Amino acid sequence: MTILGIETSGKVASVAILKDGCVLYTETVFTTLTHSQTLIPMCERAVKSAGISFSGIERIAVSEGPGSYTGLRIGIAAVKGMCLKDDILTVGVSTLKALSHNLLPYTGLILSVMKARENIAYFGIYRSDGGKIETVCDDAVSDIGEIKSIVDKLDERIVVVGDWAEFIKQELFCDNDNVFTAPADKLLQDARGVCLAAISENKFYPSSELNAKYLQITKAEKDRLK
Repeated sequence: MTILGIETSGKVASVAILKDGCVLYTETVFTTLTHSQTLIPMCERAVKSAGISFSGIERIAVSEGPGSYTGLRIGIAAVKGMCLKDDILTVGVSTLKALSHNLLPYTGLILSVMKARENIAYFGIYRSDGGKIETVCDDAVSDIGEIKSIVDKLDERIVVVGDWAEFIKQELFCDNDNVFTAPADKLLQDARGVCLAAISENKFYPSSELNAKYLQITKAEKDRLK
């Protein structure tokens, strides 16, 4: 299976192509340009550099959230547009679970964490056996104090990944040697992780079923509730 992965949930934009689990192409950029400016050219470069045509893409995986409202909408809209002509099956993947797949060879617990707002985080906890990742704590959004409480109860070594990994380590676990951050090149969202999570779940569907999962209500919803 040849799968295209797209990640636009945060500040980085990332695209990857995997064929039968092997990486054909991967690119991650962190620029002042918006995802709407960078994403399609990145996908075009990916297909060209991988030496395939777009018709050779059999599946497309995209980060479905949590993350930036705008970024998630851009990624999902792009995937829906790509799938209109060739009716390619897709899947939305948890951003937090995709982050855990950055550390797939690691054996043990993984805490994926992203900043939602001041002292509030998106987080999920996973366990890797070095080849497969299972969910220990479902994706949630909460005060960072709850993360500390959950991790302390687990009482195991745990590696932290995500854009708030270093903050969480220093703020909550600076004296806890059982908690450590992932290597710098594995910290942020990566489309390769999106592909690996999608392949692991193997639950593809028509692009019309794709929807963002924010884990908290949007500003528009907040305004309607006022």
